[in-house]
Amino acid sequence: MTLHTISNTLSTKVLAYADDLIIFLNDLQGLHEMKRLITVYNNASNAKINFDSTIAFSASGLPPSTRTSALYSYGITRWHDRRSPEPLTYLCYPLILSSAQMAFF
Repeated sequence: MTLHTISNTLSTKVLAYADDLIIFLNDLQGLHEMKRLITVYNNASNAKINFDSTIAFSASGLPPSTRTSALYSYGITRWHDRRSPEPLTYLCYPLILSSAQMAFF
């Protein structure tokens, strides 16, 4: 599924199953747009995304660097990268970013 903004200049890739989501973002602009779209959805549906259980991760495995403050501003306080001792799991599948995580699993 691809979500397109009104201007069609930014696309966001989403994997969804039941109440689990993975949203792939390329940059901070995508993060801001994702938050805006979630706010619109929440207002229209009376639903609520639980950012307390949200885990951000880097598909490249690189540490967050400058992204941390932007994530914190949206209430996303948990981060996973190649330095994390265990692999992140999504729907019971490991998302492995390092050989140490591979050995753990």
